This record gives sequence, C-alpha cells and structure tokens, in this order.
Amino acid sequence: MPYNARCPVGVSERMALPYVSDPVERAQSLLLGELCWRIQAMMYEKVLPNSYDYKKSYKIKHIEEDIEELADEKQQREAQRRWAELKKKLNWKKSRHTRAMKSIQDSRNTTAHPDLNEELLVTSAEVMEKAEKLTDWRDPACVKELTAMWKKLKQPH
Repeated sequence: MPYNARCPVGVSERMALPYVSDPVERAQSLLLGELCWRIQAMMYEKVLPNSYDYKKSYKIKHIEEDIEELADEKQQREAQRRWAELKKKLNWKKSRHTRAMKSIQDSRNTTAHPDLNEELLVTSAEVMEKAEKLTDWRDPACVKELTAMWKKLKQPH
C-alpha cells in the first residue's frame, strides 16, 4: 500500500489546527511542515520498506542510521544502493534540503504549540462553545476546570 493511502494516527488532528486563520502562516507553518514530514517518511519507506511503520515519524538521519544498523550485509548493501539511487533521482542536496526541512518544521512546531495565556484559553473555549464543539467529554464546564488546573500548575510552588 503506498504511503499516501495510509494516514498515521493523529494526522488529521495535526493538520486541522483551526486557530491558524492567517493563510501565510497556515501555508508556511502547517502545510509545508506536513510536506516535510511526509517527504521524510516516504523516503524512509522507499529505502527501508521492511522497517517502515506508518505510525512512526522519520527524519533523514533515521534512514542513514538504520541502514548502518542492518545486521545482514546483503540487506545493508541493498538499502545503501536504494538510498543512493533515491537521492540521485530526487536531486537530493543533503545540507540544503535537510536544513530547509528542519527550518520549516521548526516554524510548524511554533504554530502548532502556541504560548498559552488565560485570555486565549477562555476565548478559545467561548469560540468552541459558540460553534457547538464542546460536547460529550469536553463540555464547557470541564474545559473551564482544565483551564483552572493549568493555572494552578503554572504557579510556582
């Protein structure tokens, strides 16, 4: 089954950050970050198909480390050959492409993991409640309790 037919657990949640309304931020941080994440996973799957697990996250360094750690010399040579052919086919520029992906993914992490403050949390809960998205386990009262817990935990001893 090709990579794009499989969607790791949580991917749809990762991609659906509704608080990112700025199209530039969404494009730069979220969509291009997802592109980088998928490229690395797809490369890993092509080079090490027997080791690939769609539930895991991969980096370029994992490909190289895992090739070196293959116990069977024949498998190692075959993986090295596939890796070399793939890099040639993709016109892979190691430092340029790796650094670009890291930079894009760092931006994504900043967007995906924003600084929190009480006002932002209260406003977010109000928006979600108004949109009727606070139901079942995440009812408005429970979200308020969670916000209160966050405030207590944030305080110094």
